[in-house]
Amino acid sequence: MPTLLPSGDATGATDLANINAALSGALLRRVALTSDYVVNNTVQMTSRSQLFMRDAEIQLAPFLNCVLIRNANQDATGDESTSASSAPAGPASAPSSAQSSLPLPRPARPPWC
Repeated sequence: MPTLLPSGDATGATDLANINAALSGALLRRVALTSDYVVNNTVQMTSRSQLFMRDAEIQLAPFLNCVLIRNANQDATGDESTSASSAPAGPASAPSSAQSSLPLPRPARPPWC
């Protein structure tokens, strides 16, 4: 498993590009992070990617208030229609047929970067 070293770029652009590149691809991707990283946008993770963090942090660059990590199978509106495996679990009891066609409520989300 490759270990990704932080770039030291305070803007977050370099760490973000390096993390997203390491996690991209069609095969299972595993990346180890062992230090502190700064990103200036959302880290895109597919369902087949994993971050292993040992005494590590991923921080947003100062001045940003947005989503830090998201599943790349979701679009910016939060539509999970293309990723059934990431859909939230339903209630513990089986819903009635009328309830089963209703969409689950989604919590408010911060803006995408």
